[in-house]
Amino acid sequence: AFDARGVSCWGDDTYGQVSQVPKDLFNVKQIAIGEVCNFALQDHELKAWGLCDDVPELKNPRTISASEHHHCAIDDEGLKCWGTNAYGEITVPSLKNPKTVSAGDFHTCALDDDGVKCWGLNGDGQTDVPKLKNPKAISAGAFHNCALDDDGVKCWGWNFQGLFNFPVLTKPKALVSGSYSACALDNDGVKCWGLN
Repeated sequence: AFDARGVSCWGDDTYGQVSQVPKDLFNVKQIAIGEVCNFALQDHELKAWGLCDDVPELKNPRTISASEHHHCAIDDEGLKCWGTNAYGEITVPSLKNPKTVSAGDFHTCALDDDGVKCWGLNGDGQTDVPKLKNPKAISAGAFHNCALDDDGVKCWGWNFQGLFNFPVLTKPKALVSGSYSACALDNDGVKCWGLN
């Protein structure tokens, strides 16, 4: 979590994910939590701690996504991914002005001017993007994805523990996926579904 006082972490500290939070974090805009490596984006600079792969050179990074095995960031030059590439998850396809990115376990999805694109492992259909009407957000889980479009929330990939049986949502505004769960913010507050 982060606020005006900085970043606080808790949980597994095997690789310093909790105890090695940089002390010089200020004006944090976003944090991204991976399995063994964490990131904070502050004033267009990316800070990493824990057991992290080499972060590529980034020019004015705007957003970051971390997963168990790989990580991605959008900067002035576009989308860059690094880490494990067992299924092509860090091999970025051609994108037109990428706006946001979300890294799953072995796949990646991005939202650009043409819509949502996903690549990498497709064992459960997680890279087979359904038809979306003006998508606004994308969030990848371990083997599934959810997107927010003009019609609401749509999920695809592995329907584990009822991931596709989401509750009634009233004008959802944002969403996020866990490994086997998802949550959305709508007019009534936060609603979550999937593995409990």
